[in-house]
Amino acid sequence: MLTEDATWSMPPAPTWFQGLPSIREWLARDPLPLRWKHQPTWSNGQLAVGCYIFDQDKGSYLPAVIDVLTLAGEKISAVTAFVAADVAGVPQDGGRESGEEFFAHFGLPAKLT
Repeated sequence: MLTEDATWSMPPAPTWFQGLPSIREWLARDPLPLRWKHQPTWSNGQLAVGCYIFDQDKGSYLPAVIDVLTLAGEKISAVTAFVAADVAGVPQDGGRESGEEFFAHFGLPAKLT
């Protein structure tokens, strides 16, 4: 699904990945071991995905990331991931919205079961 030279970035974090080997290694190490559910959406006319992460304490999937996809033909050439402010490990700068508020802009529910 990704082009050979695809990129994956998470602004404002300076970390980003380019190329299938780098993206594959990062996905296997960090996000893929977690439980996720996804909902399609749009962001400024581009295909996007609302990514919900499972919260064991709440017993549901909570909003975590909006992945905006850049397409090259039938493949994905870039993923720009916008992480909600209340996701564990995300620095709190006071100006960012909670996952529930953030996902509401995309018409996505506050949680999934």
